[in-house]
Amino acid sequence: MKKTLKPCSLRDRGLAGDKMFVETLRFDDGEVRDFEAHLSRLSLTMHDFHATKPDTSVIMSHLGTIPSKGIFKVRIVYASDILRIETIPYKPLLRRSISLVCADNISYSHKYYDRHAITDLQIRSGCDDIIMLSDGNVSDSAVANLVFESDEGLFTPDTPMLRGIAISKLLRERRVCQRRITVDSLCQYRLVHFVNTMCTIGELPPFPLGDIRPPMDVLRQNI
Repeated sequence: MKKTLKPCSLRDRGLAGDKMFVETLRFDDGEVRDFEAHLSRLSLTMHDFHATKPDTSVIMSHLGTIPSKGIFKVRIVYASDILRIETIPYKPLLRRSISLVCADNISYSHKYYDRHAITDLQIRSGCDDIIMLSDGNVSDSAVANLVFESDEGLFTPDTPMLRGIAISKLLRERRVCQRRITVDSLCQYRLVHFVNTMCTIGELPPFPLGDIRPPMDVLRQNI
């Protein structure tokens, strides 16, 4: 099932070349997780790039059409105003393979609609997801912030491309700590958790770092 508000193409709206963004919400049994934080980010981005404000009544009207049972991914595509809203039943990403990739030339400081550079890296890796490195520092996966687990606790890199709302909440709650994590220090950790709007720690199994491609013992030779 997929519901779309005001069906139209971006080209038809005359905004194909404009700065466009996406805000993703988790709609869970009738409630939006961290709704105020998402609305605040959307509003701030729209103001900073377009000097406009979102029509929140459009968002609320769409949320009212979503079934009250189940988990749904709600994607709000916007520029100077809201272009469309999509609702998609949530299907967790099953990560059976993960690759380390170099992303030195990629910048993703806002939730841009155009993320083809990251998508291309993930496709070329041939894996379900990637862990991106910038100047030897660990940043994010293709779709999530990262939390690494060791005997010391849970740690998220201090060099993310974009620190999301879910990881920011974990940091405020002191459930994770922030530290510099490099390609050379990855061997200190045994598991990696993937955190984004749709999934936080404990909702999906973590991935064993020993299974990341390339193998841990040849990282220095491949990256």
